[in-house]
Amino acid sequence: MRRYKSYIPGIIIGAVIVIIIAAAGFFAWQQQQSSKDITDVNKVMQLVNKHMILPTGETPALVTVVDKTKLNNDFLKKAVNGDKVLIYQKNQRAIIYRPSADRIVDVGPVQIDTPSGGSK
Repeated sequence: MRRYKSYIPGIIIGAVIVIIIAAAGFFAWQQQQSSKDITDVNKVMQLVNKHMILPTGETPALVTVVDKTKLNNDFLKKAVNGDKVLIYQKNQRAIIYRPSADRIVDVGPVQIDTPSGGSK
């Protein structure tokens, strides 16, 4: 009996280490899942649609703000890195959505110039 008692502290320490490693792995995985970048336009549309009625008849372009310092448009000045911008070309609307706060930052008109096909 005395022989088996000498293994108990090692087993307990080993079990605690395994639990700590498993917990750390779980929290790292959970953090990765929550910080995944939303890149699917349909997913962003679903999130924005909870806050407002979206234009119909077209699928918008989705732009992610990567470097706020390079934005020179007054409308986009309110955006921060990580914000999503839905651009509806036919409806001439742009929507800035902030996933981190689940809020619409701004909605405004947009004018997109289409390049004309000139001859050479």
